[in-house]
Amino acid sequence: MEAIRPILLQELFETTPNPMSVISTVPSALPPKRLAKYQNELVFVEMKSYDAALAAQPSGSEIYKRVSEIALMLGSPQPGDLRVLRCRGWYEDIRSHHFCFVFHLPPESTVNVEPGWEERMTPKSLWAYILSDYLPSLTARIRLACLLAKSVYNIHATGWLHKGVRSENILFFPANPNAPRSLDSPRLAGFDFARRDGPNEHSEKPINTDTNLYRHPDALRDPTTRFTKIHEYYSLGIVLVEIAQWRPMRHIMRNHQNLQGVECKENDIKDVQGILLDINSEENYLGDVEFRMGTIYRGVVELCLRGNFGSGDLLAAFSEGVVAQLDRCVI
Repeated sequence: MEAIRPILLQELFETTPNPMSVISTVPSALPPKRLAKYQNELVFVEMKSYDAALAAQPSGSEIYKRVSEIALMLGSPQPGDLRVLRCRGWYEDIRSHHFCFVFHLPPESTVNVEPGWEERMTPKSLWAYILSDYLPSLTARIRLACLLAKSVYNIHATGWLHKGVRSENILFFPANPNAPRSLDSPRLAGFDFARRDGPNEHSEKPINTDTNLYRHPDALRDPTTRFTKIHEYYSLGIVLVEIAQWRPMRHIMRNHQNLQGVECKENDIKDVQGILLDINSEENYLGDVEFRMGTIYRGVVELCLRGNFGSGDLLAAFSEGVVAQLDRCVI
């Protein structure tokens, strides 16, 4: 199936009054995420804010170009292991200064939903699951880790960097309004900072304290540092720790007061890597991960956090050291 040119959605939103009705909003999600109805179909909408003054400058055309490229990439036919939603296109909401990506729901969620039941199709994030009373099995959590690692691998194999791997951007769509909670079919969302993996490509950086907990310390120490695959693998490592402990990173770090609150500085957050890798600390997070998930899983987490993938083909090293190793863990 051909990718839908994003301009088609823009034309519709400029000429049709209220072409989309919002059904629900994914709680506490950054960027904002919504379930909506568009042309009698349930769709998922993700918003990317932008600086109107910057967009109005001559260089602002690069912002529009990148948004269009993201939509086209996500609208192309995808391998199953990519685990992302298929994009119908995008439009610009000039009033709120947002670009809005419109996605099809995953195939397992494309059911006929009775009126009044649509809200029950709202996806839940991994972050929300972790904070709930849901306690998935060890088998389910290890399988989730495998699926996420394969997703990151396949995104990189297409020549893109996600730049937003964190538990808020890992979504689970119910197969029907009464479906039980499950980790079986994660979808990676949050492509608002995504870009091609190239020396001349660039995009904005997230500035939220919670999102910075997933950022590599090198990127926090030097704002001019270019985002690389190694930084993405570090973010995945943070998520793998969350899956192991079944706690969000900001809760895991509660013992370290300088890492709490909106006043937390990037110089404080850069200590997260050292704290997690310190096997001599009272918390010994790596030891706890090994206790909960096993030796192989602990090794994968440490590899992602340290980034010691060698000097050869980085993608191949990630496949062998992370994806293949997590496959060995499945029980």
